[in-house]
Amino acid sequence: MSNDQNQEIKKVMTDNLNLQSTSVHFSDIWSHANQQKRRQHFIRLASVPAICMLVISFIIWTIQSPIYTLHDSHSMDSIATKEMPTININYEKSLLEDKGYQIEASSLPNTAEQTPTSTKDILYQSTLEDFVYNADAVIKGRILGTKSFIYKKNQMAYTKAKVLVTDTYNDSLQKNQIITIIKRGAIITKYEYMMTMNMNEKFNFTEKELQKAKSEKVIAYNYGELLQADDQAFFFLTRDNSIVPTKEYDFNTYGPVVKYKDKEIIREVQTTPIEDPFNLDTFYQKYQYQDLETQIEQYVEAKGDYSKESIRQMAFLSLNTSRQHTVQNKDNASVKYYANGLVNLEIPKQTVVVTFATDNNSVIKVLVKPNEEKILKSIF
Repeated sequence: MSNDQNQEIKKVMTDNLNLQSTSVHFSDIWSHANQQKRRQHFIRLASVPAICMLVISFIIWTIQSPIYTLHDSHSMDSIATKEMPTININYEKSLLEDKGYQIEASSLPNTAEQTPTSTKDILYQSTLEDFVYNADAVIKGRILGTKSFIYKKNQMAYTKAKVLVTDTYNDSLQKNQIITIIKRGAIITKYEYMMTMNMNEKFNFTEKELQKAKSEKVIAYNYGELLQADDQAFFFLTRDNSIVPTKEYDFNTYGPVVKYKDKEIIREVQTTPIEDPFNLDTFYQKYQYQDLETQIEQYVEAKGDYSKESIRQMAFLSLNTSRQHTVQNKDNASVKYYANGLVNLEIPKQTVVVTFATDNNSVIKVLVKPNEEKILKSIF
């Protein structure tokens, strides 16, 4: 090999294998080359897990990123529109059916037993303004299922219903939320009704008569519309739990349940008590669907930040210390708005009356002007 060729090989080896020796032998070249090869192989092996982890992380991020994006977007939409995810109505109804709820409307019986009345002399007939101000939530909703029951403490019939919120007029509830409500009045058997009134003991019915009563349906203790599966209605709801324990429901109905179909108000139960505190006949004559919706929106806007909790607290703090000490369960004090006032009780229009129970079996009434945040007077 010529000297020029030797010099060229040295140059190549020096440049590519980092050999610094000027005396290069084949064994040196082979040994160093193998070291470099092993080093490169080690680097490649060490790089594989890191590369794999990087690839897997990228794939996972690629898959999940749209999900997180949709979730975050949906959460922001929910906050902005007060709307929960859309539900599968048929699936929800099947779950209710498994729990004993009736998920289809039944035909209305011709017989109505003991239509409840208020007092013999009604002091006040509530208006739509009263319904809105005295309600903790005002919504439109669809009934998914119903269940009738007799409350043992007062021996009256109630309907418990699962309601899908389809629209809301304030921030108390969200669209697509499912709530439980109760309303006085239900379709029960005549036998159940007879048992609540202890009629068997009074009239000594025969076994044949009792068996027949088990197959007959009646409308019992009802006022206004009955709750039936698939009904759509306006609901004025309150958290008042003075009748049935809280665990049984989320809301109690206040005022009429106003049913509608295809944006037309419908009235299925025509019978009303002679003494009608909600003046239903006049109510149904006065309002069409759009009129009712518009008026509700106006009253909700006028109501503003009014809340029973703040009014109750304001009324309590207006009492002197000695009066406060006599109050029992101040958080359960009745808070009632009177749009038209009560002349005979010297209660002005658009006034709230907060009624506190005391430890000496009396009550303290505090009159409040809600929009003015003003205490008018206290009645002991």
